[in-house]
Amino acid sequence: MQRVVSDKVSLILLLLFTLCSGCGRQTQSDQLSPPQPVKLETLPAICLGDSLVISTNTDLKTLNPLNSLDDTSNQIMGLIFNGVIGIDKYDKLCGDLAETWEVSEDRKTVTFFLHEGIKWHDGHEFSARDVLFTFNLLKDPDTESAIKEFASPLQSIEIVSSLIFKAHFSEPYYESLAIFLTGILPEHLFCDEDINTSGLHMHPVGTGPFRFTEWSPNEQIVLEAFPDYFGGRPFLKRYIVKIMADSSMAFLALKRGDIDLLGLNPDQYTKQSDDQFKEQFNIFAYSRARSYAFLSYNCTAGTLNNVKVRTALTMAVNRDSIIRDVLHGFGKKISGPFPPDSWPYDKSIDPLPYNPDQARSLLAEEGISDSDGDGFLDHDGKIFSLRLFTVNGNESYMLSAKMIEHFWSALGVKVDFQPKEFSSLLDIIQQREYDTLILGYVYGFNFNLTDLWHSSMIPDNSTGVRGLNMMGFSDSRVDEIIDSLKSEFNESSRLRLYQELHAIVHREQPQLFLFTLEYLIAVDKRFHNLELSPTGIFHNLTTWFVPELLQKYR
Repeated sequence: MQRVVSDKVSLILLLLFTLCSGCGRQTQSDQLSPPQPVKLETLPAICLGDSLVISTNTDLKTLNPLNSLDDTSNQIMGLIFNGVIGIDKYDKLCGDLAETWEVSEDRKTVTFFLHEGIKWHDGHEFSARDVLFTFNLLKDPDTESAIKEFASPLQSIEIVSSLIFKAHFSEPYYESLAIFLTGILPEHLFCDEDINTSGLHMHPVGTGPFRFTEWSPNEQIVLEAFPDYFGGRPFLKRYIVKIMADSSMAFLALKRGDIDLLGLNPDQYTKQSDDQFKEQFNIFAYSRARSYAFLSYNCTAGTLNNVKVRTALTMAVNRDSIIRDVLHGFGKKISGPFPPDSWPYDKSIDPLPYNPDQARSLLAEEGISDSDGDGFLDHDGKIFSLRLFTVNGNESYMLSAKMIEHFWSALGVKVDFQPKEFSSLLDIIQQREYDTLILGYVYGFNFNLTDLWHSSMIPDNSTGVRGLNMMGFSDSRVDEIIDSLKSEFNESSRLRLYQELHAIVHREQPQLFLFTLEYLIAVDKRFHNLELSPTGIFHNLTTWFVPELLQKYR
């Protein structure tokens, strides 16, 4: 289970495909064979012990769960603190401090039932009062918090008993549950502290599987297993984070055995990992469960408002070649607006095939053909031309764009490829002065579709709307689905709505759905019971173990 502070929908620009920046031989990720998890009931007690040593490129700013959004802090705080709810290995909401919860008929009140016997790391009993205290702090105007806005729909918390509380919201809104992913603070320690300046953030006390023991600035953070953790004592004894600003130095440290785990880029894996390296480490390749890359069609621009034209252009692009040549094989094709390993993705819908002949036929049906034999398609007496934009300096976007330019040119389209700085690209998107552009997108935990797909989010200078529906896509049923998802709490119903939307946008092709990038993580082979899931490998960290004879640290 993962604990998360917050998630916001965002455009992913230069950072989404950083791992693809190197060049290397083609390596298909499906050749990698991670170990399978073992049955926990077969593990002997001697498997307790050893340390997992990882690295990060920046030191932490704080271990205050109310005021941190950076990934490094969140990863460590997710082991120290618990939220009322969490996110499971399928990237869906699940219980954490709360064993379960009930939603009222009007969907404005959620009743949470907490686990019994939860203890803080200092031995004090946890109760619903700690939850009330934390959210009173969060809503206090004097509290400095990066996530305060997420608590605005929360009107009040009502204590029913030490293990039951009710959260009252101003409106029935599914995303309101996200605020309960926030790590809960101990009232008995913070009641007389200034939350903004307290030294307790430098040596935090939580309820999570690991407790804080050491923070040496710019050197390391050390956590140790909490034996009274309500979810079961972790098998590993320690979790150590080394601060290593240089990624190449971290890779050398991995090869020396100074650290046990590291995210790799394809260049490191394909060109710098010899047979000895692959004997020492298991390599996990997985898609980021909330991100994907796409080419956006401006559905309001001339012939691009025709679904047959958009479909033809999609079928003229060989995405397998892009994944092979640009991503070195570490990517997956997609058929819709979700990553293929995410739970809303409908695996029964296949990506449109690469078929340039059928693409020409579809265009001909719409009066787009090379009528004068000059090598260019034309329509209504004009050459069929398209402007293609992307972010200048992002190698994955740039190379993908050049390959798409090649495929469309072979079809007879005159392509004007224009890489732009991001600030200029934002203006172009707002003005909708483009035909096609390549970007990436990352969803929050709940796959909020409003910003990217609702018609109210089409950028419009006349109304001041600065939404992310850069496609100018408008579909009344899609709008209805998105509006329904805001107040639908039933997971089965949500899945049906997501998959209906998936089918609609696949049919309408407002985007050429390109790929999701696969991430690579190397882990020392002495660690057992690692399990790959849509959220990665860390969801079951508490049950990783090292057999006694292989243990490195005592």
